[in-house]
Amino acid sequence: MTLDNKKIKNGREDRMIKKLNNSKPQNGTNLEEDWDNFVQEEGLIDYNKIPLKRAEIKGWVKFAFWFLRIYIVIMIVLVIVGFSRIH
Repeated sequence: MTLDNKKIKNGREDRMIKKLNNSKPQNGTNLEEDWDNFVQEEGLIDYNKIPLKRAEIKGWVKFAFWFLRIYIVIMIVLVIVGFSRIH
């Protein structure tokens, strides 16, 4: 590593250490507020605040899910019948 790269790396680390040392103690801090501030400062998209839309299930996938439900019910009935025949 060249001398310039070491200076840049050390400069970044020093700034991060100073930032961490100057931060508030964790006791009593509002993590939700800290997260909102972080997202705003970094210019990120907070995906937790975007509501999710459910995809419509159609076609063979819908058929497969119905088949799976029916299969599970049949298996449960067979297990109950099997345990009821044990003497």
